[in-house]
Amino acid sequence: MEEVAAAYPKFAGQARVIHTSEDTMWRTSYETYLRGEISTYSPQTLTLFGRMTAQAAQNGENLSKSILLRTAQLYGYASIEEAEAAIEETI
Repeated sequence: MEEVAAAYPKFAGQARVIHTSEDTMWRTSYETYLRGEISTYSPQTLTLFGRMTAQAAQNGENLSKSILLRTAQLYGYASIEEAEAAIEETI
């Protein structure tokens, strides 16, 4: 997520903060949220998630970027770059 936030600061800035150290009573970080989410996974799901994550890394993919792209698409943008530009226009 750090890599994505550096590349797309405006759009990523609309998402959760990244680190647990940034958590507040009103804001939960990406790191804390993910830790909580995976703590509910079964051992089999954890194994599959680990394999998926490792495969993505081997392929040079960034899962955080994939999620942000899908989010941009759900908001009607064709790409993260398009979403980033639209946010810049409103500032």
